[in-house]
Amino acid sequence: MTAARLRRELLLGGVPDGPARARREDALALADAALAAIEPAGATQRALGTLRDEVGISLAGCRVLAFGKAARAMAQTACDALAPSAGLVLTHAAGDDGALAPLHVRSATHPLPSPAALAHAQEALALVRGARSGDVVLCLVSGG
Repeated sequence: MTAARLRRELLLGGVPDGPARARREDALALADAALAAIEPAGATQRALGTLRDEVGISLAGCRVLAFGKAARAMAQTACDALAPSAGLVLTHAAGDDGALAPLHVRSATHPLPSPAALAHAQEALALVRGARSGDVVLCLVSGG
């Protein structure tokens, strides 16, 4: 059972038809729309489309720097859509690091930095400093 379906059953179960049920159904629809809007892969795909179609930035072969709670999902979307040339993903989420090649994945900690945090920051700086004129560095940042 999906989380949305379980939430629906918990919040609507036993509530008779009428104004109270209608308000709960409206609230659930709003919550589902809000969650869909901030889902990392979809939000990243929409942002990439905006950069490409409305701003006119070519992202093919870009460098990617992703960090934050949704870094892995955002980086995966970028890899699938853009074929980046290089990149760095700082994340605490486990997953298939090979799927993010050629991006390098580093394990980050939260809320306190680990002893490796300085090395990760230096690696991020090296990625950005290594960009040449005309290269695009796509920064994918999440938090909250």
